[in-house]
Amino acid sequence: KCLLIIDEAGDSVGQYDKTRFWLATRARHWGHTTFFLAQRAQMIARTVRDQCGVAYLFKMSLDDAKLLSNEFAREELKQINSLKQFEFFYVTRFGGFGKYKVDILQGLCQPIQEE
Repeated sequence: KCLLIIDEAGDSVGQYDKTRFWLATRARHWGHTTFFLAQRAQMIARTVRDQCGVAYLFKMSLDDAKLLSNEFAREELKQINSLKQFEFFYVTRFGGFGKYKVDILQGLCQPIQEE
């Protein structure tokens, strides 16, 4: 088992280079977990995005928010461009959703209760 963290994933598993798609489509069959980090959702190929069962989403453009809102079937993601510093959405393909804030002093993530 292995944890794979792919930073600048748009460069390594982007729209046109399919050589590393196996990190999303087959690595889990060997017990591996892969995290793809990118500046924008659209930088990562649709095939790779579709294989991601969980996403940790920080503030992004409205275009990317609409894209991910459609792909995860969560209208709340369209509000992602209004997140504050250190806030993020946690979303899964099968219904999990929450808004959280990173507490950098304690090294924790705390749920945000909406009023």
